[in-house]
Amino acid sequence: SYDDFPPAVQFKIDGFNLRDIDLYGNYFVILPELPPTVHSLRLSVNGDENPFELVRSLEAQPFLKSINLQLTIREASIAAIDNANTLLSTILPYIGNKITILTVCFFSIL
Repeated sequence: SYDDFPPAVQFKIDGFNLRDIDLYGNYFVILPELPPTVHSLRLSVNGDENPFELVRSLEAQPFLKSINLQLTIREASIAAIDNANTLLSTILPYIGNKITILTVCFFSIL
């Protein structure tokens, strides 16, 4: 089951010829290792990710040209908003030119 994995495990997506990967709605503490052939990536983040690790992982993709990024703020708190702002302000200078779609949404359960 999902609970059997430690929280910081890095998964690997196999598929040497994969060009497009859709990870929308899957939130990872550590981005999975992607095949080197990936050109396009749809990715969901929430601000809890390590922005430097995220940049390192995405910059390691030699053919990555397009990132469709969905940033979800999951709770109505200053800390959650600050985490989201920190993530964006850290990654944009490095991979902003590859982000072709950016969606920011606020999700809160009352």
